Amino acid sequence: MSSLILFSKQFLRPNHVINGSLKWMPSLTQSVINGIHKRYLFTNEVLGINGYLETRNRISQQFGQLREKFFTRMEEFATSESKMIFTEDLKNIVFMTDNNDQELRLLTDAIKKFHSQNQTLQFGTFVFGPIVMRLLHHLSEWQLALQLFKDPELRGFFSQIKSAVILMNLLLTNGKYDECMDVFDYIHNEITFEIRYPRDCLLLYVAAAYKLNTEEAYNRVLETLKKSREVGAPVSRKTVCLFAGLALNQNQPNTALEVLSLITQSNYITVKNLRLQALSDLDRFDDLFITLRVMLNRDMPSQTNRGELVEETFNRIKAKIESKNDEKLSLEWSQIERGLSEGQFITNTPLKDLLLSPVVLRENLTPNDRQQFERQRGYRNPTIQRNFRREQQQRPQPERRAFNEEF
Repeated sequence: MSSLILFSKQFLRPNHVINGSLKWMPSLTQSVINGIHKRYLFTNEVLGINGYLETRNRISQQFGQLREKFFTRMEEFATSESKMIFTEDLKNIVFMTDNNDQELRLLTDAIKKFHSQNQTLQFGTFVFGPIVMRLLHHLSEWQLALQLFKDPELRGFFSQIKSAVILMNLLLTNGKYDECMDVFDYIHNEITFEIRYPRDCLLLYVAAAYKLNTEEAYNRVLETLKKSREVGAPVSRKTVCLFAGLALNQNQPNTALEVLSLITQSNYITVKNLRLQALSDLDRFDDLFITLRVMLNRDMPSQTNRGELVEETFNRIKAKIESKNDEKLSLEWSQIERGLSEGQFITNTPLKDLLLSPVVLRENLTPNDRQQFERQRGYRNPTIQRNFRREQQQRPQPERRAFNEEF
């Protein structure tokens, strides 16, 4: 019980945007099955990379054959003390750089020169950090992204939560879990954000720890979540489930069950399976059987909730019961086992694939939800903005009301 953390309900502070704008698949839909082999947690749409690519294609078409001449001129500007790199210059570089050493070197030199200039000439308001990270995410240049993010010469250039989220997602995508966790510690200690524990960064941090599955990673996350709870930081359901999964993997079912009790919507397949595994590990068979019977009785008439028990959970419970050599326990289990099998409640999809399924934008967002989502995370997505404006234009507008297109 020494490692048991007593989380309060502040740990899961309500957040209407995350509930209304993001969805984390509660059941085995085809979209999850198609994406379970990918390591990333945020889709390109959520990160704003789709919007970046649209702009990139448009600018590349505008330059056409002049692209090579532009890069040659920018190489001169980046190395000359008498010439400056202007905002439009850096924009074009960031939107046209390809995956080759020469252009990536120019990108680095141009960013450093532009940032140095802006220490004295702070006329521009364009924020480059997230755009650069989207470029490097697109090119899968995780080493350069990490190098630039931590470069002392660029202090303040990447001081946006969205830049950190994109970088951490890039590191997770490339299997750099230690580096992903280190970035979270770096931004917590070296960068001053308005939010001490950014929700999306915390999610990626816990996901990296889950993938590492070491005692050290578990203890780091446990300590971080304790501190985040003390300041009332909001934590997503997905973060809680990943931590519960890590706790179970580290033989800490008490902690797993305690944190899962904060999630009121127990119908999610991940929550349901994690809770059943924790109950099994703790030998709480009465609670376990009640949960399974409720699932059988409630779901039996419907075909929509088949495959709600992963094979890993089923085998874990079965092995635990068999190890007890209790005839009464085995008899009750055999009845439930038959119902699970006949009702097709068991799926062979691994629980870890469900826990690490990508966070995506919901398809049925209202215009206001989309606008609020964009503003809160700062992911400027041209596609979302165009759809928002189109929907607004189709709705009756009050007289003399000017619609502001910039959000």
